[in-house]
Amino acid sequence: DVLPRANHFFEHEMPELMESVDNYLDMRLDPNSPIK
Repeated sequence: DVLPRANHFFEHEMPELMESVDNYLDMRLDPNSPIK
């Protein structure tokens, strides 16, 4: 994911960053994920 307005510290984009990380972890930790 790309957060176009984010600076180095994600000061104002923390909710979007956390959503992106959550989605990534959900995808990677899913037992049916094609990526191992």
